Amino acid sequence: MSKPNKRKLLLLLALLIVGTLATFVPRSQAHALTYPKPSWWTYSDSSHQHCDSGHFGNTYTLLTTWNGLEVCGPVGTNTSVTFPNGVGEGEWQCVELVARYLLIVYGAPALSNTNGDQVVANYASTYSSLFTSITNDGNTHAFPKVGDVLSYSTVHTAIITGITVTDQTNGNATLNLIEQNASSNGTTTQKVIGWKIKGGVDDPNDTGSDTVSAWLTPKESWSTVSPGGTTYDKIYSMAAASTTSVWAAGNEGANPVTYYDNGAGWTKYSPTAQCSCNHYLYGIATIPASGDTWTVGAYTPSNIKTLAYHWNGTSWVHVTSDNPASNGYSNYLYGAAIDSSGGVWAAGSYWLTGSGYQPLIEKWNSGTSNFDKQTVPLPSGQVASELNGVAFSSSSNGWAVGDANASGGSDHWVIYHYDGTSWSSNALGSTNYATLKSVAVVSDSEAWAVGYQGSPSKPLILHYTSANGWVEDTSFNSYYPSGTYLNSVGTDASNDVWIAGQYGGGPWYPYTMHYNGYYWVQSNTPTVSSNSYLEGVAVSSGDAWAGGYIGDSNPTPLVFQYS
Repeated sequence: MSKPNKRKLLLLLALLIVGTLATFVPRSQAHALTYPKPSWWTYSDSSHQHCDSGHFGNTYTLLTTWNGLEVCGPVGTNTSVTFPNGVGEGEWQCVELVARYLLIVYGAPALSNTNGDQVVANYASTYSSLFTSITNDGNTHAFPKVGDVLSYSTVHTAIITGITVTDQTNGNATLNLIEQNASSNGTTTQKVIGWKIKGGVDDPNDTGSDTVSAWLTPKESWSTVSPGGTTYDKIYSMAAASTTSVWAAGNEGANPVTYYDNGAGWTKYSPTAQCSCNHYLYGIATIPASGDTWTVGAYTPSNIKTLAYHWNGTSWVHVTSDNPASNGYSNYLYGAAIDSSGGVWAAGSYWLTGSGYQPLIEKWNSGTSNFDKQTVPLPSGQVASELNGVAFSSSSNGWAVGDANASGGSDHWVIYHYDGTSWSSNALGSTNYATLKSVAVVSDSEAWAVGYQGSPSKPLILHYTSANGWVEDTSFNSYYPSGTYLNSVGTDASNDVWIAGQYGGGPWYPYTMHYNGYYWVQSNTPTVSSNSYLEGVAVSSGDAWAGGYIGDSNPTPLVFQYS
């Protein structure tokens, strides 16, 4: 199977592919997450890389782990450790475990003056956009979820790691917990009877007392919101002007297709096909203030040509775009962006005989009603380059990403910068077989780019700050599932960055990860039943949308929403 992110190969294949890949049964559970270790922990030597052994020596006890989250002891130790925001916690105490978990997974800094019985109330109050508190009175007729946090009136806190429902009608279940400074092995269980968590600290057989006051649960999670009633559809890109103005673009069979969600569900808007040939929309961009929206891609009348449409408020209007390749060779537009002054940009590549693919950036010219080719020089020493994504923070600060190679060499990732006047090569990677698929800007002084590198391919994340330039972020390198590809990145704040792609290789599963301002954390999506790919992600006001498709021989569109 061709790698799904090599988009131009799709245009060279026949439209309908006879399905040769099996449909896989749904996963019984999502891929196991692995949360990163705390950045403030140190290790004493290579054989003692757990529980902050560099701070304590080798006197710790590793009681258990859950998703890579280490539960440590011994019970009764209360040596202070300082969290990144300066808050001190008693290391190996119950609050330290929960505070560490809530920081790593959700980006919620540790709270001072918070005992175990206060954790739920204080975190729900301080981080009301992240969490809510559920009172343990049995009135909600709902079970807590895996990952929720309990507070006990007897000054204790713990994390739920599993739930076994024994009587759905009457609200009976058993909870599995991890905890510090209570049980000798860091685990215990708790009964739920009549929708109410019963018992005391580390006393699984107590069904009479009511010491759990409340539980803390996150407000957000992924849900499936895919368009329905479609055949042979693939989504390649997403854009969001607001939480009630979201676009998806791709193809439906041979035809271009887009979907729009105003908050009440998806409506399909199909741009007019330009010929009886294949059409693909690979990029889409929209402006929050006006809703002005553009989508770009390629189509195949004979040779492959660039394709662009503009939304006029009710329908898509085809607009012309440059095709610099000569002699019937290929032209592509893979990404679209709109700068702060309303300038519309597209990035891609075209074939130059004797050299290979060349970087292509076009800008909408309202005077000529055409996307005009811009001057984009090759990086020094390179003879070919392709651009897959483009993004702007202002009219004088833009980024385009892709790959480049020297004559006869392998690809290296490449980044271009726009300074308000011209485009220039800004950074070139050294790793072979590397490419960047997508770029997103936080501000003039911060941006992210994602792709993959090496053979076999490994995920690649680059982070730009004005202080340090482009730097590879390797903080999650030990935590990716096998066969992970990163296809798209989106952001609306320094502490709200999302990446979408897939992992596995056979079968393929959707993959998303979130940067919360402190850590990258993998976030599980709902279970799917066949090969599934995520090609685009968009973020607005704390919500995110990841789009792609399910299946290879007869694909259907796939969209997840995190809200």
